Amino acid sequence: MREKNIGKEKIITIRESLKATKSNWPWVLIVLANLALWTAYSARNAALPYYFQYNLNDKGLISVFNGFSIIQILGMASVPFVVKYLHKWGTTILMLALTMIGQVWIGMAGSNVTSGLIGWCLACIGSGSAMTMFFSMVGDTVDFGEWKNGIRANGFLTAMGASFCIQMGSGFGSFIASRILATFGFTAAKATQTAGSLSAISFTFIWVPVIIYALSIVCMIFYRKWENHEPVVTEELAERRAANGADVVADK
Repeated sequence: MREKNIGKEKIITIRESLKATKSNWPWVLIVLANLALWTAYSARNAALPYYFQYNLNDKGLISVFNGFSIIQILGMASVPFVVKYLHKWGTTILMLALTMIGQVWIGMAGSNVTSGLIGWCLACIGSGSAMTMFFSMVGDTVDFGEWKNGIRANGFLTAMGASFCIQMGSGFGSFIASRILATFGFTAAKATQTAGSLSAISFTFIWVPVIIYALSIVCMIFYRKWENHEPVVTEELAERRAANGADVVADK
């Protein structure tokens, strides 16, 4: 590989980067929606081992279900085709809804492992695809920040919209799961759990993610307005860059 120097980039300070978030509503919505997704995903994973151990009485199923998570690749591969028809906001809502359906399916399957696996696969395809969409859409908010505030803060906006959401969502999800289980008297050291603890495990594993995924969908419904505005942003940024380039040539 050979390095190709395409020009010097201006160094953006943290203070300037923060200005890029001013009135950057699509970025705010993406951060909130992605944060909700990772919170739901982490809450489910926190309760997962307890659900299989105590509610289904088979810890061995943990590795089986996790092994089927590889099916996420199918959803990720289908994203470019779905986006052509439903656009980015619609595709994300579809995938989040599919995740919710999968979660409910698992709950209705009960001890039926085969049916539970079907729901698990649906949830994995949906969540994996939604995660892919958020990584894609956060780049569009960088353009909006430049168009709105004149500052292109690639690193800051992308990091906050992706890595920050993963880290904070993982913390929030684990905290929510632990507090619910503790409230209903769950103790991991016990060989058997009370009826209240079993209900709390099931609620945390099945329904808490569904509720939080729904919040993510609400954010994406509001995001539709800003996605429809993207052609204007792209066109005007191109005009500005062309004008700036012409000014540089004139100065020379």
